[in-house]
Amino acid sequence: MTAAEMTIGRMSETLVGSLTVVAKSCRILEMEGHGDLSLGHLSLRDPEGRGFWMKRNRIGLGEVLGPEDLVLIDMGAEFNYYTGDITRTYPVNGKFTAVQKEFYERVLKVQKHLISMIHPGVVFKSLQDTTIEMLTEHMLELGLLKGSVQQNIEQLNYKKYYPHGVSHWLGMDVHDAGLYKKDGPSRPLEAGMCFTIEPGLYVPADDMSAPAHLRGLGVRIEDNILVTDTGHENLTQSCPKEVKDLENLIGT
Repeated sequence: MTAAEMTIGRMSETLVGSLTVVAKSCRILEMEGHGDLSLGHLSLRDPEGRGFWMKRNRIGLGEVLGPEDLVLIDMGAEFNYYTGDITRTYPVNGKFTAVQKEFYERVLKVQKHLISMIHPGVVFKSLQDTTIEMLTEHMLELGLLKGSVQQNIEQLNYKKYYPHGVSHWLGMDVHDAGLYKKDGPSRPLEAGMCFTIEPGLYVPADDMSAPAHLRGLGVRIEDNILVTDTGHENLTQSCPKEVKDLENLIGT
């Protein structure tokens, strides 16, 4: 069983009104099903607008899911001492609302562009720089920020809605050891490197400066990318992330 298959299984088990558990860094000691699940993150949008939150859960605990909730599942697997790490965001009832769909597809567009950039020689830092620039453009288009892209980047205003990095190394740990800089500057990508690509956009539920229909929305999409001699390979491409594919999976 791959990390992608595990994530698909978790998504397909989600039911409205059920208690659900989602796992981050889900350690599978024996991939045939005898596993040890670790701590998880559960991220939901409350149908009454009380919003997007993240809660660490021990396996066995959970939250009741409502029909208009979005679930963000950040999950991985370990096999032969190597790890994977996947994030997907999807609607509990199997159907994105129009607002959720537009919001989700903006993040997906960023993620797919970043993956297309990956090949040997690309400077690692350029992935984060591109993420910030593209997400800031979306923040302005959505009415989350005002002014110019450059101004909001220089003033770090984008961090209100995108507070993390877009990537981390993968290997024998989910957040593996490794240098992002070499002799000062950001290092260029080399064949054999493996890392995540995981842009996200999150609007706090209590953000009165944000448009009301966006408050409480949060989306992150994460894949695992291997740099090859000629470009890249998406090791988790079998895990659905297109809107239609997610709706087909969750709605069944």
